[in-house]
This record gives sequence, C-alpha cells and structure tokens, in this order.
Amino acid sequence: MQTRELQAMNSQEINGFISEMERKLFDERLNHASASLQDTDSLRRTRRAIARAKTILAQKEAAN
Repeated sequence: MQTRELQAMNSQEINGFISEMERKLFDERLNHASASLQDTDSLRRTRRAIARAKTILAQKEAAN
C-alpha cells in the first residue's frame, strides 16, 4: 500500500491494516520456517509496510 493511501485513511482503518499485516507476517514466518515460502523478500516488504503504517499513525496522533 502506498504512503498516500495510508495518509488518506483514518486511525481506525490504519490500525486494522496494521493488524492485517502483522497476521500476514506471522503466516509468512511460519511458511519460511517450514521452507515452503518461495518469495522470501515478502517478509521484508511486509515488515516495512507495518513500519510505514505505524509511522503515519504516530504522525496523525501527534497532529491532534
């Protein structure tokens, strides 16, 4: 998800996105541990998406 799309969301939607991405990261880690994950770069992309969302959420909360 692009930064602009996250900035357009409200705090509740961003929290939902973070929860969804954390669950996805958990599943990817399980697949990686069992050697069934083919695209290992997806771990990195998911971690960065979570960090990006948390940063934007913190910016929104600081602005209020």
